[in-house]
Amino acid sequence: MRRFSNLDYWNCHCNPFYSGIYSNRIRTVCTKKNEEKQNDHIKREQAENISCWIETESEGGVWVGVQNHSKQPIYQVIINIVVISQFGQKSSEISAGQACLAVVPPGRGYINIGASHHGMGRRPGVKIAFKDVIGRNWIRENDGELAEIDKLSTVEYCQVDLPTNWQSLQKNISNKLPRVPLDAG
Repeated sequence: MRRFSNLDYWNCHCNPFYSGIYSNRIRTVCTKKNEEKQNDHIKREQAENISCWIETESEGGVWVGVQNHSKQPIYQVIINIVVISQFGQKSSEISAGQACLAVVPPGRGYINIGASHHGMGRRPGVKIAFKDVIGRNWIRENDGELAEIDKLSTVEYCQVDLPTNWQSLQKNISNKLPRVPLDAG
């Protein structure tokens, strides 16, 4: 076993030649990591601005809100209502309804998806798959996690039967919701 000598210390820490090589190597590694983070942020920028949620439930189905907070439209948007069964620590998802939108412009809109999800230990959830303006396909899972879809289109990933009925979002749904009388109380 070799012991650390004063000469080794001097060569590694005090010698400008060796310390310069070491610091350049560290600088190169750090620069590459920063570039990768920046490229990943640019790649995900539009996708991170897309979200959806269950706005309300009615006898006619589930109203889903869709928010495109980016400055560009998204395409081939597939929204799935899923039934999440919770038994202890495990949960499973079953597709309960689906809507297909050709384009979602910037802003907020709503769509009604006919879905049945009631039952003991069940709750509804929503997923959205879409293509960004650059052509990358993404899925935002029920828990909010965003992931890029590799090698498949949103239509293939969500197993949409073609031809399909491409729908449009509605900007205002207040006139379509059931009126609930206030309790006189």
